Amino acid sequence: IREYDHNYTVHRDNIDPKEDALGHLLADAPEYLARTISAAFVGYKVGQEVYDRSKAKGKNQRTALYDAISAGCLAGSIAGSVSSNIVTNTIRKNRSG
Repeated sequence: IREYDHNYTVHRDNIDPKEDALGHLLADAPEYLARTISAAFVGYKVGQEVYDRSKAKGKNQRTALYDAISAGCLAGSIAGSVSSNIVTNTIRKNRSG
């Protein structure tokens, strides 16, 4: 049970996460799976691009790596939040309508 400002929600798992973690993510918590996959993919790609550009500009490896990790984490966080919101809103629309 989750309490919000103006309502409560109840969630009941269809698949026990202790028995089948991946099945649980797919069936009961797809927004977390979408968030994790998109954050990892976007974070990696952005970090890789920033690292390559930093090295091409002549920055030393440590600075390039720091820039890449910072940019990758930021981009991954944003991508994860956006994808999670999209999946959550899609699920809500499908359940209500």
